Amino acid sequence: MKERKNRDPSRSYKVLEVLGKGSMGSVMKVERRKTKQSVHILKMVVSKIASCSSVNRKVSSASAAVLSSLRNHVPNKNQKDDNQEVCFALKLVHLGGNFDVSFATELQNEITILKSLDHPNIVKITETYDYKKRLYVVMELCSGGDLYARDPYTEQDAVKIVKQILSAVAYMHRLNIIHRDLKYENVLFKNDSPDADIKIIDFGLSTKFVTKGAVSIDEHVGTIYSMAPQVFEGDYDSKVDIWAIGVITFMLLSGQFPFFGKNS
Repeated sequence: MKERKNRDPSRSYKVLEVLGKGSMGSVMKVERRKTKQSVHILKMVVSKIASCSSVNRKVSSASAAVLSSLRNHVPNKNQKDDNQEVCFALKLVHLGGNFDVSFATELQNEITILKSLDHPNIVKITETYDYKKRLYVVMELCSGGDLYARDPYTEQDAVKIVKQILSAVAYMHRLNIIHRDLKYENVLFKNDSPDADIKIIDFGLSTKFVTKGAVSIDEHVGTIYSMAPQVFEGDYDSKVDIWAIGVITFMLLSGQFPFFGKNS
């Protein structure tokens, strides 16, 4: 992951739409800008190969294939480059003025945690920008909505989703990381495809834990409906994530909230 200081992210990314907005910042859908320099160099390479080929007509099939591939990657007026079609989520937090210190702390914690994680069912962070008292985080875009978006689920759907969540959480726990806020809202589908994989997001409340010796985490954090009883008691460990997965599984299979009716 790249960390960029005093650099304007708008030079690298173009905002397509605002996905969410609050008093402390916003989340936007962005696409990577193509630099004029990279396009110019690519065109020069293609032109050079083509001129050499015209002089020596006995071009190998391998060279011809390379030339064809390069030509396909030079953008024209009617074609977008593949890189321009790759979108990201850009999270912006205002650090100046009377900003919420706890909110900024959670975001910094999320960045630190995600930098250490690499799993197909955990959202990836690409780079960060610190520019004019604003913190920008570029992350993998998950456009398929959260678990509420596709309710109700079949048993087969639930099995696939829970299996992926368990895989991600087992990976986190092997690295001594507890999520502490697993819930419907923090499990997103990668895209709109019916068979899209899920991605776990929002690691702002995540924390490290020890695997040997006494474990005593006393912070009462999380979301009430998926919070394990031990959290209220102020003495818990990584098993609180397993409780939350149990709650999610119940909701997937029953189509109901754990403590009250679905539409209440």
